[in-house]
Amino acid sequence: MVECAAMDRLQPYILLYDGHCKFCTAQAQNLKKIAGWRVQMESFQDAAVLARYPGLTHKECMKEIKLALPDGRIFGGAHAVFYALSLNPALRFLRWIYGIPVLKQLFDLGYSAVAAIRYQIQGRNCPDGTCGLHGRPEKTAGNS
Repeated sequence: MVECAAMDRLQPYILLYDGHCKFCTAQAQNLKKIAGWRVQMESFQDAAVLARYPGLTHKECMKEIKLALPDGRIFGGAHAVFYALSLNPALRFLRWIYGIPVLKQLFDLGYSAVAAIRYQIQGRNCPDGTCGLHGRPEKTAGNS
């Protein structure tokens, strides 16, 4: 049993982020740097990634970042961010902070507000030309 517990601690946490969102990509990279080696980043915009998580839909992932834990649980939004940050031993207390009801509501509200305008913050990065699927198409030099 001890061997299984040790194996679980070595399993990665998978951060599912919007790879078409420049802001999301930058913040996921920052989160990974702080959280450390236990977090791996994967863009849910890659169909092969979502195929590994049958309980998740593209629509759900478009609303918020997701953190898939080695035990199969999946957290989203501010909860995912706080949990990933708390994987850094120096920031473990953040799990407790997020659990305070009033603060949790404020963090969730703040996260939702930023998520709603994420493409307006730094733009999009859609190498396959699918940015128009996310809302208003990006302006180009000839398009005002």
